[in-house]
Amino acid sequence: MNGAKEILDKWMFEQGFSTYKELAEYLGTKPATLDAWKQRKEIPEKAVSKYNFLNSNKETKLKLTEFPP
Repeated sequence: MNGAKEILDKWMFEQGFSTYKELAEYLGTKPATLDAWKQRKEIPEKAVSKYNFLNSNKETKLKLTEFPP
């Protein structure tokens, strides 16, 4: 089980993206960065906060307490 991959996939679904490249651009990062997060099975708290900020008017916020350890 890779919590980071599941979360990234959830974010892609929520935004209607079909590629990690689209998600990376949305987050202002590179696709290689997302690959590193999946490999480490961890998304930095800063990235979670940015996603929440970008979606502050939506019901798609991920609570930090929901993020796997």
